[in-house]
Amino acid sequence: MMVGDPDQMIYGFNGSASRFLCENFLSDFNPKTFRLTENYRSSKAVVRAANGIRPGAQTESKFALEGIAQSTAFASEVEEADWIVQSIQSLLAVETHDEIEGNISLENIVVIARNRFVFSKLETALAEHKIAFNIKVGEREKFPVSFFGQVLDASIRLKLNPNDWVTGKKLCKLLSITPPAKWGGNDILSRLNNDYACLGDYQNTLIGKLLEKVDELSSEHPNVLKFEQVFETEIRKLAVEENDEDKRLEYDRSLVELKEFSDRWTIFRKLGLGNTLSAFRNATALGKLNSEVNHGGLTLSTVHTMKGLEKDIVFLMGFSEGTFPDYRAKSASEVDEERNTAFVAVTRARRWLYITYPRSRMMPWGSGRHQNPSRFIDEMGLST
Repeated sequence: MMVGDPDQMIYGFNGSASRFLCENFLSDFNPKTFRLTENYRSSKAVVRAANGIRPGAQTESKFALEGIAQSTAFASEVEEADWIVQSIQSLLAVETHDEIEGNISLENIVVIARNRFVFSKLETALAEHKIAFNIKVGEREKFPVSFFGQVLDASIRLKLNPNDWVTGKKLCKLLSITPPAKWGGNDILSRLNNDYACLGDYQNTLIGKLLEKVDELSSEHPNVLKFEQVFETEIRKLAVEENDEDKRLEYDRSLVELKEFSDRWTIFRKLGLGNTLSAFRNATALGKLNSEVNHGGLTLSTVHTMKGLEKDIVFLMGFSEGTFPDYRAKSASEVDEERNTAFVAVTRARRWLYITYPRSRMMPWGSGRHQNPSRFIDEMGLST
């Protein structure tokens, strides 16, 4: 027996594919097939929204409540965050509703986003209103996602252990260069940088400079704060000069992950865990620099972490093009998986679904960026 939902296949990065269920299993075993389409969990409004993304995927139960599914646009991320906080406060004040089982509390509300970067303004707003919250992010989602962040992480690992050919090959793959025949030696990053420069397409001097500066970092007393300042200035300058929106989003992620790297170093030093780059890497790997986890209050969750779970009331925030679907989704299969991810996000709601997005976003280098609503909003028939 094989059980699955091809409309919720969102782990393509781990090799998951709907063909294993919908094609291979059928051809290998010629099994009896049963399609279970009736949704007994979600309200009618939520099912209709989900069917907009994946037509015919769900059948409304005649016993289901009507529910709510709506989208709202805001001028900025700050206004979006403030509205979500005010809405949650209003819901808590109501206490009970015919469509919600038991009392309305923070425990039956969740705020979902495509990635962890979306929560920044909401975290600030929740803290200002003294609303307790916890963030659910999968282990994989804690790793760098920007090209800059991935190269930074891999190059520091290789600097500390030049014989680490596993990390070395990952770094070579990122740089699109051929791995060396032999690993080891204190000049490993310098050699890889030279190979990268020889590609003939060395327009991205940022990455070349990154490899160079990581190589120059003192292993015993690294000046991480100066390192951050150098690249913060560099990335901001490149972002302002860049016209391509996807590349500007990449610079945005790069700045966030550079700041996370620097913040972890500051925590490492405050905790008195050492001075060396090696001790810093060990503390990071062992999770000693993670902020204290609060399991109570309002849950903020990425879609992948929320899969398999459900809440009565769902706020789906940051639902704009470039974020949902992600700007890196270019191929038809990648966009299709983003569609599945949106389907999963919507169907986490048992009763009420509130989708929000900002029309403008302030970038780290000080300029505003216009945001278009996600294509999925129109497909769901929830255009504002």
